[in-house]
Amino acid sequence: MAYKHPEHPHTFDYFTESDLDGCGFIELNHLAYVDRVKMLPRYAGAEVSTLELMTDEQLRAMLSNEPAPAKPASPVPVAPREPVQGSPIPRVRPRTLPEWREAIPRYRAQLWHEGKPVHLGYFMTEQVRDEVVIEARARRDMGLPIRLTK
Repeated sequence: MAYKHPEHPHTFDYFTESDLDGCGFIELNHLAYVDRVKMLPRYAGAEVSTLELMTDEQLRAMLSNEPAPAKPASPVPVAPREPVQGSPIPRVRPRTLPEWREAIPRYRAQLWHEGKPVHLGYFMTEQVRDEVVIEARARRDMGLPIRLTK
């Protein structure tokens, strides 16, 4: 079927009259580009349905032997926003021991029994701690329980 356009008349080779019936001017113009691309030897194996999905600019680029127009670039990453001026974020004080407990020195008494550490308690002086550890060792060596139950 011959497509008559004042600027570029075209005779379709790959489309029949039944394919072109009911097509408007814009659709006929697009199918003319598809038909012309299909006539080129390097695009002879291209699928017509794939070519029909392309834009007119892409088809014209294929006809003019130029690369297809580039897709729009992805949006430029936006820099992080500056913090909004206002009241400062309150800083949370880290959890610590009460001040009265920090001032008191503590000495931990511990003894190894059957491959495990056994906690004997905290004491205010090194001498008391050492006495408790010595007593616990003596009980352990005699086969008695290490800690006395109350």
